[in-house]
Amino acid sequence: MQQLNYVEILRLAYGKGMGVRRLAQTLGYPKTTVGRFLQRFKESGIAYPLPEGIGNIELKERLYQPTQEKDPSFVLPDYDTIHKLLSLKGYNLKKLWERYRLECDADGNRPYLYSQFCRHYADFVREKRRTLSLERIPGDEMQVDFTGLTLFLKDDISGDNIPAYVFIAILSYSNYTYLEAMASMNSANWIRANTHALQYFGGVPAFVTPDNAKVAVTENKDWLDPKIQQAYLEWASYYGTVVLPARVRHPKDKSGVEGAVRIVSARILSDLRERTFFSIDEVNNALWEAMDAFNAEPFARKPGSRFSWHQEELGKLSPLPPVAFEFSERAKATVHNDYHVAYDYGYYSAPYELVRQELEVRATAGVVTLYHRGWVVAEHPRVTRKGQRRTNPAHLPKDYQQYAAWSGPKFRSWAKSVGPNTFMVIDTLLGRAEYEVQAFRTCVGILNLAKKSSGDLLEQVCADAVAHGRISYRYIKDSVALAGQKLAAAQHSAKSPLQEADRYVLKKKEGAFSLENLRRNDR
Repeated sequence: MQQLNYVEILRLAYGKGMGVRRLAQTLGYPKTTVGRFLQRFKESGIAYPLPEGIGNIELKERLYQPTQEKDPSFVLPDYDTIHKLLSLKGYNLKKLWERYRLECDADGNRPYLYSQFCRHYADFVREKRRTLSLERIPGDEMQVDFTGLTLFLKDDISGDNIPAYVFIAILSYSNYTYLEAMASMNSANWIRANTHALQYFGGVPAFVTPDNAKVAVTENKDWLDPKIQQAYLEWASYYGTVVLPARVRHPKDKSGVEGAVRIVSARILSDLRERTFFSIDEVNNALWEAMDAFNAEPFARKPGSRFSWHQEELGKLSPLPPVAFEFSERAKATVHNDYHVAYDYGYYSAPYELVRQELEVRATAGVVTLYHRGWVVAEHPRVTRKGQRRTNPAHLPKDYQQYAAWSGPKFRSWAKSVGPNTFMVIDTLLGRAEYEVQAFRTCVGILNLAKKSSGDLLEQVCADAVAHGRISYRYIKDSVALAGQKLAAAQHSAKSPLQEADRYVLKKKEGAFSLENLRRNDR
C-alpha cells in the first residue's frame, strides 16, 4: 500500500468536510486508496478528533498491523460456524463480524471490512442453496423488487388511467411481506418504500438484496463490485445494512421475492385491478389491508403463518434508528451576482467567493445544503413560501456594494436614468430588504422592463405603483404588460384604411391593385 499521511487525510475529511475525490486530488493519492482508508478508519471504532498521542505510525499499527514480519493476509471467516450461530438468539452479522475482527487482530491477520464480510457470507449462503435445502437465517436478508403488475388510478377530470407501480419487500426467513404503491419509480419513492418496509418489519436485516432496477443499481457487470445508486448507499449506511444486488440472470439469488411476486400478483393484485381508485393513498390503504390478511394466513405446507414466523425473527433484526432516513433531492445551481442560488422557488446564500460557480444542492424536507467540490459551504432551513430568501450575513463581503456587477448604487443610478418614480420604486425595494442583495434580482427584473417595453411606460407604471402603495415586481410587471396590450390595441384601431393599404404590395400579372380597390375591399 502507498504510504499515506493518515493524519492529514483525517483532518481534511473530518475537520474540513472534504469529499474523497477532492481529497485525493489535493494530496495526490489514488481515490480508491483514500476511500478504503476512510472506510477502515470508520469501522475501526477510533474517534475523531484523534486521541492524544496517535499519529501516522500508531494509526497504521492499529489499522494495518505492520509490526508483523510479513504483510498480514486476509483470513476468510468460518461461515459454517457463523451460519449456525445466526440461528441462535442474540447473534447477528454485525456482532459476529466484530468478534471475527478481534480474533484477526489477536492473530495478526487482516480482517475483512464489514461490507466484504457480508458479501462473502451472501456468497456462502447462495452457493449452499444451489446444492442443499439450506435453512434460512432469521433476520439475515430483505429482498426487494417491483411486482411488474401495475394497478391504476382514475383521473377524475379526464377519466384517464394512471399507473401505480407496486413495490414489494420480504424477509427471507419468514416470508413476511410488505407492499406499497407509488406514482413513479424514482429514487425518492424507492428510498421511501424501503424505509417503510423496515418500519413495518420492526428492524433492520444484515443485508438487502434488490433486483437490478436503475433506482437501486447503476451497473452490475461485476457482481463482486456492483455500482449502487448513491442515495441507496447513503440509506444503507444510515441503517447499518449492506446492499448486495442479485446477479444478472440469476433468479435464485432473489428466489424469495420472486415467489412472493407470483403469489401476491395472483392473490392480491389481480383482485385490486378490478377496483377503481382515485389516489395513491386509496391504493395503499387497500394494499395494506390485503397485505395484513395475507401475512396472517396459515402456511399450506408448514405450521404457522408469515406473521408468526416473523415474531420469531424480530429479535434478530438490528434496531431501527430513532429518526427515519430522509431522502435528499439533488440538483446543480449557479451562485448569481447577489450571492444566492435559486432552488425550488427559493433563494439561498452562498459565500461571496463562489459567485458564478456551480454548486451541488442537496435538499431534505427541512434543510437545504450547498456543496462545492464535495465541501459543505452553506446550510439553510428550507423556504416555506415561493420567493422566500435565506441569507447568512457571513456569506456577504464587507463592502458588497462595490464587489460585483450588481450593487445598490448601480441600481439607483440606473433607475434615475428612467425617471423619478422608477428611482423611488428601486430605492424602496433596496431599503426594505434585510440585506440589499436580497432585492437585487427584483431590481434587475423591474429595470429590464424598460428595455422590453419603454422607459416612459415603466415610469408611468411606477408612478401608479407608488401612488397606490403597490411596490412589488409582480404588480409592476403585470401592469406594464397590461398597459402595453392596451397601447397596441389603441394603435391598431387608430390606423386608417390608407395606412392599412400602404402595408401591402399586392400585384397581379396585369399590374398592381388600385388604392381605390383596396379601400373598397376594406369597407
